[in-house]
Amino acid sequence: MMKNILLDTNIASIISESIISVLSNKLSVEESIKYAEDGFKQYKKVRLYSKAIDSSIKYMKKKYNQNISLKEIAKSANLSPFFFSRIFKQKTKQTVFEYLTGVRIDNAKALLKNEYRYNISQIALKTGFSNIYHFSRTFKKYTGFNPSEFRSKTCQ
Repeated sequence: MMKNILLDTNIASIISESIISVLSNKLSVEESIKYAEDGFKQYKKVRLYSKAIDSSIKYMKKKYNQNISLKEIAKSANLSPFFFSRIFKQKTKQTVFEYLTGVRIDNAKALLKNEYRYNISQIALKTGFSNIYHFSRTFKKYTGFNPSEFRSKTCQ
């Protein structure tokens, strides 16, 4: 139901922008119609590829702990890597690897909070990072804390 409301909001936005442009004499009626048609075409493209993006997000959430490439992620959406990257960024406002890194960090945070049997190096490997240095640096960039600080602060 929420998706329908969001989609209707996008259509309403396209129509209202066209009407406002005509009423404020910024565009002629013909120009406004063309503007609306272009907006609808773009909207249809985004809607068409939304399922592909959703599929790739599920894939990343399932395989985040592995070394996965852009090619593999794009393949899960049945799109070329270049085109997939473009539409992924349009929809999510993040690059594919920014999104994947966020998934990895979220999972690392959960492990740091709840799985005391794993040390930081093990958590780095379990969440798809190739080494502890890269993990620690990235974790601090995303959370403001290094993994040890995060663990000690959330355990109190």
